Amino acid sequence: MDGPLLPVAVGDEGDTVARIQRLLRSRSLYDGVVDSSFGPRTRAGVEAFQRSIGVEPSGAVDPETWTSLADLGHPLFDPDRRNDERLLYLQWPVLEGADVEELQQRLSVLGFHRSRIDGIFGPETESSVGAFQRNTGLIEDRVCGPETRELLVDLTSRVPSGRSLAEVWESEFLLLVPTDDLEYGIGVIAGDDAESLGRSVHRHLVDADGRIRLVAGEPAAQIQVCNDLGLEVFIHVTCSDSAEVRYYETSGGFVSVAGRQLAEALAAGVNRIAGDGPPVHTTGGSGIRLRGTRCPAVELSLTRSQIVAVPAHELAELISSVLRTWRTTHRSSEPSTSA
Repeated sequence: MDGPLLPVAVGDEGDTVARIQRLLRSRSLYDGVVDSSFGPRTRAGVEAFQRSIGVEPSGAVDPETWTSLADLGHPLFDPDRRNDERLLYLQWPVLEGADVEELQQRLSVLGFHRSRIDGIFGPETESSVGAFQRNTGLIEDRVCGPETRELLVDLTSRVPSGRSLAEVWESEFLLLVPTDDLEYGIGVIAGDDAESLGRSVHRHLVDADGRIRLVAGEPAAQIQVCNDLGLEVFIHVTCSDSAEVRYYETSGGFVSVAGRQLAEALAAGVNRIAGDGPPVHTTGGSGIRLRGTRCPAVELSLTRSQIVAVPAHELAELISSVLRTWRTTHRSSEPSTSA
């Protein structure tokens, strides 16, 4: 969604008017239908909002009114403003931040958000907010405003602590695809010291089974490929000064259980075949590659000496073996949960 062409006034129609109506409804200033038509009731709501912020009530949405109504004065990400009640809704550029992460976490605890807790207010989060509003008797405007936030906080405060639905759902989704049909990706970046190793690993794996994709490019491009193809696992191979396998974990407490299990298995295996050198350890992280992929994803970082020492065919065999064992272990260790 691009920014609106302002001012917007009586007689105008379109998506921008619908957005204005939803934002007014989230502030209890408009109780009409979201019909994308700027009529007298929408004008009355705009005038009431303008009076509330000390602006001359013209009834037209000018730049100053829009900035306040859409709450564009807040930064997109600022952990120090975690408790600020900025309006959270789908827009472009998308809203990001700790408050979005908290929103997703609370929706997940109540069973309305099955996707990843990533702090990004995208279409799936918008749909989750709408489902929560619809099921709790609120006006379904898909905007997390004061009324929605208050009820959400109240309801989640009554829920016993434990795993969120997002964590359970990640565990459960692996059960939906037969073990032999796992489709996964090996990621590399052009020019990286590990690119040749990653491509060789991919070739060896293709010879063993054809359900593996080479996903090259920068993180944003890799994320799009993984999500568009619906890959079920993603392993990115790269070179760094430290030897580690990273999995997705947020500061808010969400952990990719499947990703952590895979990281631990890969680290143990690489330590067996790498010989001398620094031991590979596991660590949580929330970088864009881990955060953006819908499937469990890990980043396997090896030092230059390890990249030289580890034969590609052995790493390919290790990955294939680890995935088989990991999938079986994950399947049997996770409790069956109705989502």
